[in-house]
Amino acid sequence: MDTHTQFRDRIKSTLIKPRVDLPFEPKVSACQEWADSLPILNIALTAELMTVTSQALLSADLNPADKFKIAETIKPYLLKLLSTCSEEIEKTCLPLSKKTSINAKQTLNVLTNFQLLYVDIACSKNFMGTSINNERPSIFPKQQKGLILHRAMELLAITQFFQSLIYMQPELAFWDTANALFEFAESLSVHQHSYLTIDDGKSTTIENIFKEIHYFHIAATNRFRQHDIKIIHQILSLQSENILLTPVHHDALTFYIDLSSSSPAMAVSNLSVSTEQCRFLSNKQLIHFMQSNEIVAAEKHGVISLSSSKPILSKRSIRPVSYTHLTLPTKRI
Repeated sequence: MDTHTQFRDRIKSTLIKPRVDLPFEPKVSACQEWADSLPILNIALTAELMTVTSQALLSADLNPADKFKIAETIKPYLLKLLSTCSEEIEKTCLPLSKKTSINAKQTLNVLTNFQLLYVDIACSKNFMGTSINNERPSIFPKQQKGLILHRAMELLAITQFFQSLIYMQPELAFWDTANALFEFAESLSVHQHSYLTIDDGKSTTIENIFKEIHYFHIAATNRFRQHDIKIIHQILSLQSENILLTPVHHDALTFYIDLSSSSPAMAVSNLSVSTEQCRFLSNKQLIHFMQSNEIVAAEKHGVISLSSSKPILSKRSIRPVSYTHLTLPTKRI
């Protein structure tokens, strides 16, 4: 069985959505007109409209290339919804008010649907095409295939981070999708290709985002304040390239990821499966960075200085993060 068929068989069941009518003609121009009319500062209404549209795109029998163009057209509006909702969450004292909680759940639903939309495009039969007499050539060049998988992985990371701000944990399907996406990207040799992020803020790889996702889980951020969660996320984003990911097992490695599983990274001491589908992680440089003066907040007379523009954590926050990045004593999902 080829890797694309394996990927589709593993993921396809998560993509089933009830049939919903698309609120515009399936054209980029019509989509742009619809998106421009969104009441973007009204979180509840915008999230409701975008939920309907994302479900319609998932259930619609459209050319995958058209789905991709439409998804890319909506992308800036998705980011604006996310930003507006995140600002509301940060301004609200915990526990969240009923209104903010509903807005957060609706926004989370939109994020999940759009992440599934890129996965759905990658699952389409025309994504790979066939080399037999060129009967069904792929409608996507290799560079674009990598970008679609990159979008899906990045939206997983964004969803995970957003969930952390409202102290939610990803479900098993999240880890199955993340591991399957990386395994498929690796089989296409696009996992180390660099692409611009959704907000066009920087270039990074599928592999780096994949490492960020697993290490963010290891950090067990539900123990921290929202401000510290954001700093931890920023540190991992900056340092993911310095985390070694390898299929070769040796004693210096701390964690492993079983790509065939629906589980996050585990401590190597818990390894009880064949290593063939495992990828091993070394975070030596990450720990060194997190314990350096670049990250640990300077203190004078018990007061933390926040004058640096770099991500800064107090020693009180650094200790538990560094510890869990050195060893993961319990299995958390």
